[in-house]
Amino acid sequence: MTHVDPKAVLEGRVPGRPPLGMILGMTVSGVCVLIALGLTAALGGAGFWV
Repeated sequence: MTHVDPKAVLEGRVPGRPPLGMILGMTVSGVCVLIALGLTAALGGAGFWV
């Protein structure tokens, strides 16, 4: 018998899957980091490579 998380069932989400807010938050954070690194590389080149 497989283990089913009752809280996940009551919230209407698939058991074992992270919440949608966490997925969106990690995606937005990743995009912000990529933008920051891109701007740093483009505008402050020498400091970025060191």
